[in-house]
Amino acid sequence: MRFRKIYLEISNLCNLKCNFCPGTKRPGRRLSVEEFSELLPKLRPYTDFLYFHLMGEPLCHPKLKEFLTLAGEHGFKVILTTNGTLLAKQQEVLLHTPALHKINISLHAFESNDLSIPFEQYLDECFSFGKAMAGNKIVVYRLWNQGGADELNSAILERMKTFFPEPWIKERQGTRIADRTYIEHGDKFDWPDLTAEDQGEHVFCYGLRDQIGV
Repeated sequence: MRFRKIYLEISNLCNLKCNFCPGTKRPGRRLSVEEFSELLPKLRPYTDFLYFHLMGEPLCHPKLKEFLTLAGEHGFKVILTTNGTLLAKQQEVLLHTPALHKINISLHAFESNDLSIPFEQYLDECFSFGKAMAGNKIVVYRLWNQGGADELNSAILERMKTFFPEPWIKERQGTRIADRTYIEHGDKFDWPDLTAEDQGEHVFCYGLRDQIGV
């Protein structure tokens, strides 16, 4: 059986502490190059798309460039999900890595964190990164704070327009704001929790259907 994607947690360490993330009780650690190299041929028969994400912030990993290179050598297309705070630091690595297919930037990460930089600077660094990609990679800005800090949505979008002028084009899975650059909206995300109150909603799980996590 092949999967549409496989999530590979290269680290469970993160530089932020978002209130929508449950964290982990496991000891904090990162995959070594040896562990990563051992996993790649085992996962390759099951997918073409490898996501460096479960817990943790992938851009924190000191071996990120080497991991991206190794993944590319095994024929993977890599997708990263990041809180955006380290994009400027890792921009050259991400821009010049052929294996990187797509990067998701969670703009809602600011909501529950006391960032070390002003909110406007955080946004500018995230948007400058997208401009630098210039259609080279798929860039998706995720604004999933409906039910969270909704009052800041307008400010975020207005600042975004200074980097990506309208017109924007609404498509099936999001809004295209530039070549290979998109914004996705959604409700504030809550991780599944067996102790949480039953919301009485019909939900669907894609685990072991079109995706797995390692």
